Amino acid sequence: MALGRRVPLIMILVSAVVAAAAMLTLQSCSDAGGSGGASSGLVRIDIPNAEDKPQSFFLEPALDNETRFKGLSDRTTIDDDGGMIFVFNNSSVRKFVMRDCPIPIDIVYVDNGGRVIELHAMVPEEPQKEGESDRDYEERLKRYSSRYACDVVIELQGGMIEKLGLEKGEVVKIHGMKDLKARTK
Repeated sequence: MALGRRVPLIMILVSAVVAAAAMLTLQSCSDAGGSGGASSGLVRIDIPNAEDKPQSFFLEPALDNETRFKGLSDRTTIDDDGGMIFVFNNSSVRKFVMRDCPIPIDIVYVDNGGRVIELHAMVPEEPQKEGESDRDYEERLKRYSSRYACDVVIELQGGMIEKLGLEKGEVVKIHGMKDLKARTK
């Protein structure tokens, strides 16, 4: 008889452990951190596609001057749902270049309300020549301007603007923007 009473107790303990493990698993899949479902360290944004349905992208954040200067330089690929988001502390007219970028990149300038104010399909530039100074190289690179003040810039795989049918005036949803602004240097 004593054995019969222990079995239900063991089953209760095992059930409790399984239930606790299930709760932890569910919690780790939640969006409690405000990243919008992005993998650790990535920022989720939603851009309307040609059917006006949101398409999600998971972008590397560039929140300090060093990371913003490097950007996507030296990359040979960008995932279909990847890219980079540049966040600044202030709104200003921004100008980006294709420094050491061997692949096309689409750039989207966004105002502080998430509205697209300018976009460009940037093409690779001739690499820095042997003996060419950094200054001369920088001066010959084409500048892609936001034309208006903005504090967020998004870089995506080349051709994505056209694929999405993205136009000026559309709104991009940036998940966790408050947190990004707080972390911006």
